[in-house]
Amino acid sequence: MSALPLSPLEHASGVVIGAGPAVALGPPRGTPRQTLERAIAPALGREPCMVSFSGGGDSSAVLAVAVDTARKRGLALPIPVSLRFPGLPAAEETHWQELVVRHLGLTDWVRIELGGELDFLGQAARAALEECGLLWPANAHFHLPVFERAAGGSVLTGLDGDGLLGGWRWQRGQAVIKRHVKPEPRDGVRAALALAPASVRMAALVLRQPLVVSWLRPRARRRLRRRLAQELANEPRDWPARVAWYARRRYLQLGVHSLALLASRYDVDVRHPLLEPAFLSAVAADAGPAGYGTRLGASRALFGDLLPAESVERCTKAEFGAALWGPQARAFADQWDGIGVDPELVDADRLRLAWQQPNPPLFAATVLQGAWLAARARRHSSEARSR
Repeated sequence: MSALPLSPLEHASGVVIGAGPAVALGPPRGTPRQTLERAIAPALGREPCMVSFSGGGDSSAVLAVAVDTARKRGLALPIPVSLRFPGLPAAEETHWQELVVRHLGLTDWVRIELGGELDFLGQAARAALEECGLLWPANAHFHLPVFERAAGGSVLTGLDGDGLLGGWRWQRGQAVIKRHVKPEPRDGVRAALALAPASVRMAALVLRQPLVVSWLRPRARRRLRRRLAQELANEPRDWPARVAWYARRRYLQLGVHSLALLASRYDVDVRHPLLEPAFLSAVAADAGPAGYGTRLGASRALFGDLLPAESVERCTKAEFGAALWGPQARAFADQWDGIGVDPELVDADRLRLAWQQPNPPLFAATVLQGAWLAARARRHSSEARSR
């Protein structure tokens, strides 16, 4: 396998938009829990089966279902693997991890303490870029320590549960339309937009897109804003249709492909149960036209019986930027001479300013890694000519 290509605008912005190949969801074959168990069981049979476990809601849910499935079927329990970053308070997850592990009654738990090993241009990231080419997202190499520990076995992730269960723009408007909630003052606008055709939604949304990529030139920035607005405008307000729309998101397919590339280096079968078509079909049918409501409502309905209430109701998230924007990424950014970007799309001075921020946007790391690959290719070409 090789890395999937990014379009010029995706490469310049680090933002992936649009739909990929259709995903056949088909009719539901059981409850969401039953489909998750069936998706997880093959990984449990390939030992060691490890769960990439941060302590957040998605990885906690996958770990809980995997443990429950293993006990029901008499299989070896999955092993949670957690990355720790001493000295980085924003990345601290120990309390949440211990809460879940204790609740599930697990004794085998791998904790890996890291410093700068996962720098966007550290040794691990560079090796992945050299072998696979530019990957998306730029932090895909974050899973490499987990894959290394699981060599020859399997890894389960909670990839993008937030996007599935908590990222639905028209959730509140649809809940008002279906009379699932008591309307609030702003709900009239939300419901009207949810009911409006995509062209009307887009006109409203194009003005609301935040400036997430300050380094794009004005024309490229407008293109990106319009594409983002079009993406959101086309998101269905009906929950089953929204799930089918979600399954085709190109960013998901690129992310899954990148992790499969990295896992293959260690002969690891990596699986993402929350993205399995059978689970998506079951979730689409289970919740009805208005879905589960909020992300909290979805977590309670799907996993509330398996996890401690404090974990299910958690509304905070860890932030790992300081672990990724390390000295090697900063050093390359400081010395960068403009190679590897399209000057018609990217303002190099603004890009340098973005890289110099205390915690630059994740999107900026894609441009950084692309520039590093271009500089590496130029160096190798120069060395070949001098021989």
